[in-house]
Amino acid sequence: MTLTSVSFAQLAAIQDAHGNYPDQTGNADFEFIQQIHYQGNERWFGADGGFKDGYGFDDFMNPTFYTKDGEVNHVDSLKIILWYPIFDKTWTGSTTYWSKGGRVWIDWNRNENFEESEMVWQTTDANGDPDFTNRGTMWADFDVPANLDCGKYIMRIAVEHRRMPEAAAATRQIIDGDVIDLEFTIVQDYCTPVVPSNYDQTTDDCTSTEITWGTSCSANSYEVQWRQLGDFVWNSSGTLAPDPQNQNVARINNLVSGTTYEYRLATNCDGFPTEYSSLTTFTFQGRCEAVQMSPTPVQNPTCNSAQITWIKPCVTDGYILQWKENDDYWSANIPLDENTTTYTFTNLHDGDQIDYRITNLCTGNPVTESLFVFSGNCEAAMPSLVPSANTCDAAQITWDEVCSAEGFQVKWSVNGGVLNTSSVLGATTTQFTINGLNTGDDLDYTLVTLCATQVQASGNYTFAANCGVVTPTADVATMDCESIDITWPQTCGVEEYTLEYRQVGSSSWTSIGNLDGNSTGYTLSGLSTAVSYEYRLNADCDNPAQSVQTSGVQSFTFDGGCIKVTPTHVASANTCTTAQLSWNIPCVTNGYEIEWRVDDGSWSAPVILNATTTQYT
Repeated sequence: MTLTSVSFAQLAAIQDAHGNYPDQTGNADFEFIQQIHYQGNERWFGADGGFKDGYGFDDFMNPTFYTKDGEVNHVDSLKIILWYPIFDKTWTGSTTYWSKGGRVWIDWNRNENFEESEMVWQTTDANGDPDFTNRGTMWADFDVPANLDCGKYIMRIAVEHRRMPEAAAATRQIIDGDVIDLEFTIVQDYCTPVVPSNYDQTTDDCTSTEITWGTSCSANSYEVQWRQLGDFVWNSSGTLAPDPQNQNVARINNLVSGTTYEYRLATNCDGFPTEYSSLTTFTFQGRCEAVQMSPTPVQNPTCNSAQITWIKPCVTDGYILQWKENDDYWSANIPLDENTTTYTFTNLHDGDQIDYRITNLCTGNPVTESLFVFSGNCEAAMPSLVPSANTCDAAQITWDEVCSAEGFQVKWSVNGGVLNTSSVLGATTTQFTINGLNTGDDLDYTLVTLCATQVQASGNYTFAANCGVVTPTADVATMDCESIDITWPQTCGVEEYTLEYRQVGSSSWTSIGNLDGNSTGYTLSGLSTAVSYEYRLNADCDNPAQSVQTSGVQSFTFDGGCIKVTPTHVASANTCTTAQLSWNIPCVTNGYEIEWRVDDGSWSAPVILNATTTQYT
C-alpha cells in the first residue's frame, strides 16, 4: 500500500476541560503543535507560527512514514514517528510552559469514535509505564496494521503542558494543551484481484444466486463472470461500479437447480491489466421455499369434496400432506410426488373445517399451513317426469344426485286436489313413482332437496298412460278351414290397434286397422291350408309423446281345422233293406272310418273310407 494522499486536514478545534481553546485566548489556533509534514504536504497551525525550541528543529511535529522493510511507496504496514518540541516560553507574568505528555489515537474501525483499544502511543517512563512528567522532546513510534483497508482514517493527537514555576504537587493543575484531529488517506498502487464470496444458498431464488465481494483500493469497476461447468463461453454481469460502502453485490442469473457452475470476479484498475480471481465451483440448489397455495379451494369437483391446489416451487423432491377435520387428530403422512400440485378431500359435509399442512421436501423442509370451511353447494335437484316410464296409472319422476343433499321429499297434487307428501327419501335416491293416475290428469309436483338449507324445484305434467308393446298370439285352437283367431292381452293407454299379416316371403303387409284400443283379438280369414304366415301388432298410444309401439314379428303355419264330419241320412235312397248316409268333404282329412249298429246292438267292424268318399250305404 502507498500513502498517495496525506492531506492531514484539520477536522476540529477542540476545547480543553475548562472550555478554553488551547491558547486561552478564545481562538482555535494551535500553539504547541505548529506543523505536520509528509512528503511535501504541509499543514501549519497557529497564527504566530507557534513556539521555537532553539534546538534546530524546523517543525514542532514531523510525522514521518516508513515501511517495515524500508521501502518507500510500497508498504505492508506503516510506521509513524512524531516529535514533540522542547520549549521555553515566557508569557506576561513570567509563566513558563513545559511539555508534560501526550497520546495518539487512530480510528482504525472508522466508526468516528476514538476507543481505548485504538490508542497507538503515549509517553512512558523508562519502564514503559504511562508518564506525564517528561520534559524535552517527545516522539512516537508505532506500526499501522498490515493489510489495512484503503481509504480515509482520522488520527487524534493530544499534548498536555504544565505551567512553571511548578506549584506544589497538591495544587498543580494541567490547564494548557492542544488536541487536533488529522486525516490521512491510504490507497493501493497496484491492481489486486478481489476474492468473491463462496456460494451461499440462502441468497438463491428459483434461477439466480447472489455473489458478494469486498473492495480493491485501486479498482474502478468489477465484472462477475459465470458459466456452466464444461462450457467455454462466459456469461457476464456487465461493468459494475464499486459500491461506496464497499458492499459490492451482483446476481448471476438463468441458473438451473442441480446444475454445477463456476464463476470468477474481474477487477479493473486504471493503468493496470484486469485481474481475475481464481474459479469458484458450486452446484446451484435454488431456494427451498414453502409451497404457495391457491387462494381458495375448489368446492365439489366431485360430490362432497374439495380440491386444494398449489404452485410447484422451483426446488422440491416431493411433498408430505397432513390434514384434520373439525380439530380432530392429524392424518397420517400422505406422500405426494414432486409433480403433484392438487389434492382432493372427500366425504365432506357442510360446515366441516379442514386444516391442512404441506411440507416441501427440500433443505429446511418448509411447511405451509392453511384451512377452509367446506360448503357443499346446497343446490336444488331438478326433477323431470319421464313419459316413457309411465304405466297405465303411474308416472315416474327422476333427478340427478345433488352434492351435500341429506335427503329428498316429493310433494304432488292431482287436478288441483289434496297436496301429498312422500316420506324422506335417501340422499342417493334419484327417482319416485306417483300412482293412481288416469290419462288426462293434471299433475303438479315439487322436489324438496334437504341440506343445510331446504331448496326445491317444481314441475307440471298432463298424464298420459303408456301403452307399451303388446305381443299378439295366434290361437291354433280356433283354426277352421280358412281362419284363425289372433289374440292379445288387454292393456291401457291404447287408442287403436293395427294388425298386419303376410305370407312368409312376401314383401308387403296386409293391414287391418282401426281396431278399438279396448279390443283383445281379431279373426284372420281367407287363409290357405299348408301356408306359413307372419304377423305383428301396432299400438297407437293415447300418449302423444309416444311413437307407435310395434310388437315383434310372430309366425304360424295354417293347416285348417281338423273337424268332425256330420253325416246325413238320405231317405230317398232307401231300399227294402238299405239306407244311405252322405257328408261333405272337410277342409282337412286323410280319410274316414265308419262304424254302425242296429237297435243298440253291437257296433260293426270299422270300415275305412278314402278321403274323397262322401257317402256310405
